[in-house]
Amino acid sequence: MATGFLITNLTGALKRINEVVNKHVLKTLYIQIYTKQLQSSGNVHQGISNKIFDVYSSTSKMYPNLDVRIILHELKKGIHKKKGAKFNYDVDIIILPKSYQSPEIASLIKTKKNLAVMILEDYEETEDDKNDPDLKIYENVVLGGTFDRLHAGHKILLSQALLQCSKRLTVGVTDINMIRTKILWELIEPCEKRIEKVKTFIHEVDNTVQCHVVAISDMYGPTKSDECLNMLVVSAETEKSGHKVNEYRKEHGLNELDLCTISIADEGTVRHEEETKISSSNIRRRLLGTRLREPQKKPGLADRPYIIGLTGGICSGKSNIGQYLKSLGAGLVDCDKVGHDLYKSGSPAFSEIVAEFGVEVVGKDKEIDRKKLGEIVFSDPTKLQKLNGIMWPKIINSALDECNRLHRETKVEIVVIEAAVLLRAHWEKYVHEVWTAIISPEEAVMRLMKRNNLNEDQARARIQSQPTNTEQIAIANVVFCSQWSNEYTQKQVERAWTTLNESLKA
Repeated sequence: MATGFLITNLTGALKRINEVVNKHVLKTLYIQIYTKQLQSSGNVHQGISNKIFDVYSSTSKMYPNLDVRIILHELKKGIHKKKGAKFNYDVDIIILPKSYQSPEIASLIKTKKNLAVMILEDYEETEDDKNDPDLKIYENVVLGGTFDRLHAGHKILLSQALLQCSKRLTVGVTDINMIRTKILWELIEPCEKRIEKVKTFIHEVDNTVQCHVVAISDMYGPTKSDECLNMLVVSAETEKSGHKVNEYRKEHGLNELDLCTISIADEGTVRHEEETKISSSNIRRRLLGTRLREPQKKPGLADRPYIIGLTGGICSGKSNIGQYLKSLGAGLVDCDKVGHDLYKSGSPAFSEIVAEFGVEVVGKDKEIDRKKLGEIVFSDPTKLQKLNGIMWPKIINSALDECNRLHRETKVEIVVIEAAVLLRAHWEKYVHEVWTAIISPEEAVMRLMKRNNLNEDQARARIQSQPTNTEQIAIANVVFCSQWSNEYTQKQVERAWTTLNESLKA
């Protein structure tokens, strides 16, 4: 996919983007806006800020996979009094109007190999609103946020901060302590990665300011102590936090900050499970059922049957997901059922269990008394480890035998092994991909209390004894979440199933 650089005036910006995207498959599109009024006055006015908001919010709806970045340093010439920044973008196509004159662009077109050039007719530039006030400029501006999977809403906030900043922009990025209440927080990118993305964005769109991006562990961040700050940029939903920041600063003898409140960009058409605003939460929801990481070739694992290891915590919905995959055409092997059969009298596991734990674990029916055995092993981690050492190898071997039988006798290409212990037993080496189901711990507690008639402490103890969602996701190729409606979960499964079948045909 290509990277484009579009030069346009305010009037034609959105129309130009439509023309360009319809003709070229683009991954990234840089936009440099010029206006006659700006060239003459050198000031940044509210109309420019409004247009930037419109471009980002509109393109996010029309082209959700296009990374649009509006260049700001040319717009700020009247602020920083510097010569236009050097063109420093690695692009595959440059799009400009006939009338645009730039020696640097002309030189680039002549010298850069394989650079496609698209010349467009000029759009007549309308008169900007004469009543638009100039934006107030501050030396030191600050803002904060999660900045997960940098999207149009983030770009609007950062751009507004940059437009009004002449010297230093400070950005606080929330660390692990501040994200745990967010939807699907386990899918939030690492703090270091989010910080780096913010730095890159700022450098690309405005290299005239100093950039100070730091991790924050509370809502105040650098505003608690930095006496040089002048303005705080907030969104409409975080404006209250801005007032709290000023209360704190006033109480501690620091200057209060001017607040710049930015409207929330609307997402457009969304499912009822999603937020109506442009948000990282929606992006994380849309990652469910997609490949988070590509599967790696594993030594000794045959191409067919293609085995999916389906795992997840207690009450995560993995069994329902397994059944739905079966209805779509997959073979299904339930390791709980496999394990149950292996406990039966006459099996190798039966003899080893009796030899290890004694005849008292055998009931009157001459079968293993699972309740008695459970009382022994769940009160002693060493004994539980011994039982797992007996059972886990036999379960996975039997499960793999069943996978091969299903492939051989029913001709299914894909077989799902449902195994709650997959992570703890390190069975990922036996499957081509790991798909995991997660729900929030709070939802898991409620489901487990209802299903097993447990009190909250009992349910929470069981959940805390299993691998966390974060640990499950760390090895997963695909993640599902059954937190919402059955239909929403099924859409995730269908997405994963379609992607898998397409990749196997490729």
